[in-house]
Amino acid sequence: RRVITAIGRFGLRPQLVDKPWWPGSRRVDLVSEDFESCLPLVGLASRIATLEDRLEVLSGGRTALLPVTKGFGPDVPQAVLDVGRNEVGENYAQELLAKHRVLTDIGATGEVAAQIRWHMIGGVQSNKVRHLADVVSLWQTVDRIGLVDELVRRAPGARILLQVDPVGIPGKGGCPPSDVEGLMSRA
Repeated sequence: RRVITAIGRFGLRPQLVDKPWWPGSRRVDLVSEDFESCLPLVGLASRIATLEDRLEVLSGGRTALLPVTKGFGPDVPQAVLDVGRNEVGENYAQELLAKHRVLTDIGATGEVAAQIRWHMIGGVQSNKVRHLADVVSLWQTVDRIGLVDELVRRAPGARILLQVDPVGIPGKGGCPPSDVEGLMSRA
């Protein structure tokens, strides 16, 4: 299954990615052109249901919607939980930790925080792993030996996805294809 990342200034804005991002990749926008009407929390449940229906049709069931809360406050992941979703993506370590703390404080027993399954979808510095290890359920941008080693040390058994840059675009995340086997063996 391909993961669909939902991002955007005006709320959920998913993109169907048929291939990794490189020249010639295909992207299909799945939202209305009327972005101003897509306020972050208004009609969230129906927008998620509509997007999932469209993803089902477009991908034949090979995709999953992942709401991403980059740039939004803790009310957005809470709203995602309220509509019955429990997986949320975040780009930045500091934002993820701050939202997790707020959601933990909402429920005196910590039950809200226990429901959410955070995906770290942004680049991660190795020194951030110790703070995130107990919070993140899936690391999606693992691309170097130092990060793998830190994950093995701080989060044994962590679920990871290796990020590969098959064409070597400068400034983009991802390891070269020749590094994949070594990273897999270390993980």
